[in-house]
Amino acid sequence: MKKEILIVEDDDETIKHIVMHIESEFNVLFHFAKSVEMAIEKLAQKNNIALVIAKYIIDGNVGSSIYAYIKNKELNIPFILLTNKYPAKDPDMSGFMVSGKLNTYLKYPIKENLLLDSVSPVIKLKRPSIQEGYRRVSGVNVELFVMEEIPIFMLDHENNYIHVKNPEIEETQTDDFYFVTIKDYKNISSKINERLTKKIKCKTLPTSERIDYQFDSVKKIHNSLRDLGLTVEEIELGKAVYESSVGIIKKNKRMSGLLGNLIRYQNYTYELSMMTNYLAIAIAGHTKWSSNHSMKKLSISSIFQDISIQEDHLARITSLESRQYKELSKHDKDIVSGHPYESMKLIDEVDGIDDVSNNIRDIIISHHERPTGNGFPKGTTMENISGMSCIFIMAHEFSHRLLCDRLSIEVLQKIQVDFERDYSHGHFRIPYQAFIDSFHQRKN
Repeated sequence: MKKEILIVEDDDETIKHIVMHIESEFNVLFHFAKSVEMAIEKLAQKNNIALVIAKYIIDGNVGSSIYAYIKNKELNIPFILLTNKYPAKDPDMSGFMVSGKLNTYLKYPIKENLLLDSVSPVIKLKRPSIQEGYRRVSGVNVELFVMEEIPIFMLDHENNYIHVKNPEIEETQTDDFYFVTIKDYKNISSKINERLTKKIKCKTLPTSERIDYQFDSVKKIHNSLRDLGLTVEEIELGKAVYESSVGIIKKNKRMSGLLGNLIRYQNYTYELSMMTNYLAIAIAGHTKWSSNHSMKKLSISSIFQDISIQEDHLARITSLESRQYKELSKHDKDIVSGHPYESMKLIDEVDGIDDVSNNIRDIIISHHERPTGNGFPKGTTMENISGMSCIFIMAHEFSHRLLCDRLSIEVLQKIQVDFERDYSHGHFRIPYQAFIDSFHQRKN
């Protein structure tokens, strides 16, 4: 039986483009809705919907109400949200990426590889393999290629590709397919994307992204670390360990999606993970925790520390006594206070880290704890905080303060005073001295 997909989109060209990509790889049945009401009606009528792909703002209404309907009815249907900017403040989207393992969101115009990577875990069954060099196109969508005078082919009974001069354009979905070369397929897909991009710009949709954001973030952090006194060797080591950790995490498709969305949509959380990684590894290099094994633990922890929070303004809150926390709704307070537990749970989904997972859990659950016991979620005091967690806590707090305040002599002096007061004794004494050593290398 074919898996069924509901596409909720009001732009005809976008619909055709999505269908074109999916049907080139998978045998599925499509349903369509051009409004929130129609989508919910179809979900109520159809019992076999395996996946929903929905635009966030459709026909003037918010598409997240479709997701809310699925969640409230406990339908357990994976959901792909189409949007140019993740709606972080929409309460209906709370826990979207965390609660559903196959949920994700994609940016317009839809990229083929990201779409197929998101659909594949749901559909599972791919089409029978065909001769390399061709992609299949349905009779409904073959018109897109005919208009561009692209050569169209059919398979005969001996699996030979026969050129078709006048392919029959279908009005409804059938099991009959034509074929085009991969080169022609990509060219048409690129042209459609160009048109959709222009359409998006004409509508002046808001976006918080820059194509070169990731590169700029890395460059900015490297420059800041050099200014602070880290050596080129320490920065290169931090970079290598971070890239290795990302490679491990990306082997899991859901974790890869969470990481990708963090990079694209969560500027602070992404930069915090990188900065914490570099600093934790630099500090560890001056302690007994300088092995590759220990650095791997610190690096993976830096990526996972806030990965369960989808909103940067919530990830910035580091104290339950702060004004920012006290002004939150109960719902958001629960997200902030509980995120160390939620982030820790996600570690279980990563393969290949069984040998270090317990230490990583401990680091993640402790990253907001403080020596005097006024941290969260447990209120742990310094005698119950491990050495590696001490390193991570200092790296995290220092990174947070550097990202939230403009780097200046005054800011650094204030951090130095606070750190000496809070971290220079007890279980933090050795990690604190390593922290000092890391930043006393700069030549005046």
